[in-house]
Amino acid sequence: MYHQQQDIVRDNYITLAAHFTADQLYKAHRLQVNELLGVPVIQSVIDGLDFKRATLNSSLVRDIANRLDAQFAKYFNLLTETKKYILNNSHPGWITSQDYRSMMECARITSGHLSYEEQFGTRVNMTSACLMSGKQPSKFLHYAEKNLTSVLHTNALDSAIRWQYIIDANGPHIEYPAHTFPVHKRRHWSPFLAAALPQKRRVVILIDAGTLLSDVHLAKAKSVAKILLDGAIPGDRYMVMVSNGTDNAKACKNQNFLDVTSEQIAVMTTFIEAFDRSNQKAYSHSSAIQMACRLFVKEEIIDREDGRNEFYHNILFYISRGVMSELGEAASVLSAVAEIFLEANIRVKINTLALSDGIDTFWRLKHELV
Repeated sequence: MYHQQQDIVRDNYITLAAHFTADQLYKAHRLQVNELLGVPVIQSVIDGLDFKRATLNSSLVRDIANRLDAQFAKYFNLLTETKKYILNNSHPGWITSQDYRSMMECARITSGHLSYEEQFGTRVNMTSACLMSGKQPSKFLHYAEKNLTSVLHTNALDSAIRWQYIIDANGPHIEYPAHTFPVHKRRHWSPFLAAALPQKRRVVILIDAGTLLSDVHLAKAKSVAKILLDGAIPGDRYMVMVSNGTDNAKACKNQNFLDVTSEQIAVMTTFIEAFDRSNQKAYSHSSAIQMACRLFVKEEIIDREDGRNEFYHNILFYISRGVMSELGEAASVLSAVAEIFLEANIRVKINTLALSDGIDTFWRLKHELV
């Protein structure tokens, strides 16, 4: 026996499983190498030749053999260089806890909300169709630096993953594929925000009422604001503001932020439904954003004076039709934001999302993470 000659003792199931895994890995590598070398294609060509009827010129055969030798030499050099690269960049202790992301169950939805369609070989659990992973990491790596298709193919090999999340930052954030969820189902906004920013958050939803030109625009702005408000989770503090360019109206005049309770959410929802378009001709995005951002600074000062040392992420959702329509206005907005947060020594990240209402009008949903 081979294992007896090589002094290999298979004393438990783990050792046996390791040998099976190594054998499977060998077969997979052999299959991949054959594909790279074009062995199946060459074999099919050879098998298709009629040796009984055709007579080949010996010089032609030698020419083909020389070309094959030259091509095989290229593949040999490629495999050699690949081996050197792997040896130089691999480390004995490569399986550590740092290689795994903390992935907990995000939410549970019924199977009726899913129209399952296989995506990139990903298996989806129809009962709890979200990310399902134990607290202890499996011996499996998630290669975030790879392209999307490669990541999904690789993750499909891990039996712990039932649903996949994709975003351009570290950590599982949003569902993929997103088209399986109806538009009116917003249950996953909360887990999305909680995964993206696990810390407590102060959130301002600022609505630009000064550039709304029609009732369609007004309805769209209110719809986006309600979707954002659906993302409120306990422990956060929210405020909804409407700006006409010269003044900002708050859902609650005597507080900077409201706690996330059913009563306070109802107050902010009523405020969103009640506001109307502004009749003022002049509108300043910079002024509106400045007034909203100062709420964060005021709240920080109040917390310090009261002895509260809780850390918050400050988030501004700005819903507007034209904040980036002109370069001059965009520069003014960025300058206004920089002026405020340089004083407070706070780092800012700004993302912009364009939403189309179907009539060539784009809404700007500017998401600033402070």
